[in-house]
Amino acid sequence: TPAERGKVLNKLQASMGLDYAVPIWQQARHLTGLTAPLGTTIWVDTTKSEYVPGDTLLLYNSDSESEAAIIDTVEVDHIVVTFGVALNYDERSYCVPMLICKMPRSVQMGLYRKNATDMSLNFQALESNSITPGDLPDQYDDLKGGGPLDLIVDATEMPSNTVSWAVDGKWENVDFSTGIWRTDLAVNFGRTSRPFSKTFQNLDEVWEWKQWLYKMSGQVGVFWMPDYADEIQVIGTVNNTQTFILITNIDLAAAWLNTPYTGDIEFRFKDGDIQRKPIVSASVISSEQERVEFGTDFGRSFTMDDLSAINLLHKVRMGTDRFEFKWERQNLVTLSFGTMEVI
Repeated sequence: TPAERGKVLNKLQASMGLDYAVPIWQQARHLTGLTAPLGTTIWVDTTKSEYVPGDTLLLYNSDSESEAAIIDTVEVDHIVVTFGVALNYDERSYCVPMLICKMPRSVQMGLYRKNATDMSLNFQALESNSITPGDLPDQYDDLKGGGPLDLIVDATEMPSNTVSWAVDGKWENVDFSTGIWRTDLAVNFGRTSRPFSKTFQNLDEVWEWKQWLYKMSGQVGVFWMPDYADEIQVIGTVNNTQTFILITNIDLAAAWLNTPYTGDIEFRFKDGDIQRKPIVSASVISSEQERVEFGTDFGRSFTMDDLSAINLLHKVRMGTDRFEFKWERQNLVTLSFGTMEVI
């Protein structure tokens, strides 16, 4: 209504520069026990949320029944607040961590016919709570001295009909007004850049990936990622003592010999077995076949029909220092980022 719009507009003008405690609704959790008026113990699982002593939390029953409280201590299954609460809270109530934020410098409002109005606010946090870095469940060691690194096991999702890959070279052109005078070639091979996208439907998994992103520290961390490209096709039967495979010729030997990036393959079997092996050598048998040697046997016989996927493993880093989780709704979250190969 015009009156509601006027109230919001006047509040914005009067208090736009103040600090605001903003609930992180994405981390809202139901209470696990009862808290009566004047109680100071809030029973809630704190293991997947950002609760820090001295910060503020929100206790929420409804838009008309809620209150903020200052955190005194944090335990795994409960929080103690500094003063007794005013209302009753039970398992239907929410406990929500809050961050101190500033409003944007400009707030846009849309006015429509019949007095309808819409407005959105993107708050900028003034504080950054410390999150304990975490590992991914899977790791891989290429036995080259760097030790095991985290490995993303998920295939990247395709939010549209296409996903863009790139192969980037590394050289500099010395260019004057008369045109390119000289090209300084750093290396004569290219490296691939690939996007990664994942959808979460579990808040615990979102928290685990958030911990992992803290561990990666943007472009600093290095990890493994399968390509799920379906490019490698095994020819014939591989017996249980065999240390090599024959594949359809895709110039894998040329990539292995001439770049530092191609060197590890992941075999995913339909029965759930997963084997990851570093390439020892690769050679061309004919225009139709290549031989890839691993040095160790598979311990089982198989054909291409026994495999759900064969992936090249790429050692990569992030392509950015900034990540955004997009919250479609409470239990539907997406994350996307770019990657590039490293040696």
